Amino acid sequence: MTITTDGSIHSKKGTFGSRGRGSKIGPEDGAHLSPRGGDRSALGMRRRPTQERASATVEVILQAAAELFCNLGYDHASTNRIAERAGVSIGSLYQYFANKEAILAALLDEHQRAVHEVVDEALAILDDPEVPLREGLELLLTRLVDFHAADPELTRVLSAEVPHLAHGEPGSPEVGHYTARTVEMLSRRPDVAVEHPEVSAMLLVTTVEALTRWLAHGAPVGMDRAEPIREAVAMLAGYLQAGF
Repeated sequence: MTITTDGSIHSKKGTFGSRGRGSKIGPEDGAHLSPRGGDRSALGMRRRPTQERASATVEVILQAAAELFCNLGYDHASTNRIAERAGVSIGSLYQYFANKEAILAALLDEHQRAVHEVVDEALAILDDPEVPLREGLELLLTRLVDFHAADPELTRVLSAEVPHLAHGEPGSPEVGHYTARTVEMLSRRPDVAVEHPEVSAMLLVTTVEALTRWLAHGAPVGMDRAEPIREAVAMLAGYLQAGF
């Protein structure tokens, strides 16, 4: 089976503004956001939109917030500015979001859901023993890098500026879930030979996260990402198949 990797992954919100870099999140405008595996989408959200018009209002608020977080930085993107850019009253904004951090939480929740879709699809392919391991790993890395590179400044605000929120701290439910899924995948594949699948799964999850973040945000400007992805695949596959 041959897997193609040219399908790019985009955020459900589309492409947001990308000028400038968000500043570090501080304590102003709400309590420190650290859900530690809780329901981020519910954090600070006063009510859920149940009608199409209300959903559209929430959508434009999130779009405006994403643009301002990217263009001005989190500290300077007040709720008043977000409401003004969205073209809604500040009262309408506060109907749905308790404060600025609640808006960030909703954007983060959406980002996480989109990332999870990418990873779930890639792991489902890697679960198929007919798919060569290297092709499956290349698919996973390529799609994750494409996802983060599609909207780099918003991803930077959500991940590089608040890494403990966007990626989950060690021991978080997200990390635990994907580590367990990876253990299952490694245990099912006849072409993988590792002595301790649990340890190998943790190393794989951590390495893939670090590699994709570096390729999307830390690699030299203009560098062709295809070559380091191929080298990373060779490194990971070599480790996982060292026993053969």
